[in-house]
Amino acid sequence: MRSQLTTIEHPLLDARAFLAYFPHPIGEIPSPPWLQALLSRSGMAPFAPDDSVRSAVRDLLRAHGFKPSGRSKPASEYLWNASEAGPLKSINAAVDVCNVVSLHSGIPISVVDLDLAASPLRIDVAPDKMKYVFNTGGQEIDIGNLWCLFDANGPCANAVKDAQRTKTHPGTRATLCILWGPALVADRVENAVHWYRDLLERLGAKTIGIPEEPTDAQEAATFPDSDSTWSEEGFEEENASEGQRLQIAQEFARPAIPWRGVAVFGDLRVTVPYQIDLHSEESVWVDPDVLPREMDTLLTIDGNTLPVHLRLQLGEEPFLRLGRNFVARRAWVSADR
Repeated sequence: MRSQLTTIEHPLLDARAFLAYFPHPIGEIPSPPWLQALLSRSGMAPFAPDDSVRSAVRDLLRAHGFKPSGRSKPASEYLWNASEAGPLKSINAAVDVCNVVSLHSGIPISVVDLDLAASPLRIDVAPDKMKYVFNTGGQEIDIGNLWCLFDANGPCANAVKDAQRTKTHPGTRATLCILWGPALVADRVENAVHWYRDLLERLGAKTIGIPEEPTDAQEAATFPDSDSTWSEEGFEEENASEGQRLQIAQEFARPAIPWRGVAVFGDLRVTVPYQIDLHSEESVWVDPDVLPREMDTLLTIDGNTLPVHLRLQLGEEPFLRLGRNFVARRAWVSADR
């Protein structure tokens, strides 16, 4: 499925896509309190409202003559307007994460049940006057001249309203997520993708990028902390416990911080000891002011040291933490970096 999604090129379009696989049917995954808090405009998110994003999204949808106004406004605008009176209604964890990311980033997002979409898939422009049903009541939307996701049976999703026939339902276990990003705000789209995937993985889902992420890299799927330890100048090394947290300032002005433990590498199911030495001189923040924060540093596994690119997941509070609640998602290890 990953290799069968094609996209036509256009200077205004920066569509991003990834797959999400859930450990249980999404109807059985309620939204935890931290996620429900993000359904409000006041939720702590790594984005602030930006009129330039709204304009870029509308310009993207107008590219071939579609009119994004009235009942055909971008889904992100609909969510923003709906949240004016209070938090959005919680549906289930998968749908809530989609709404949270779209609400705060301003990027419209489609979520399709992967098992209901027939391969091959492509992103293209719908012919003039094409329509499809978008709700259980049988209502139709005119999607002519709008960017859409097509499967073997026709159009099934876009930046305004997704088709009813491929929508998620309580039994959904796998989804295709598409961010309808404008190229003019590519950095915001990239950060929205990262945040989206991190939120889903925090809920236990596995996400896979499209195109598929490098096959020469090993993905550290989990970092169990039962055997992990942390130390810093002035502290004795000890087993990580629930209450131990170490804030890392954005300027990264602390001395070297060794982080040791046992990593389980996803696809290989290999368990190996590791150590990450977070040195202010040797570790480089890609951009400390953008969340999720990313870092280039060194990872030592069984005595072998390799460069590693870490994307550090934001915890419930607005700082990174070392301890039981620290998570390094998708720590790609590659000798080629």
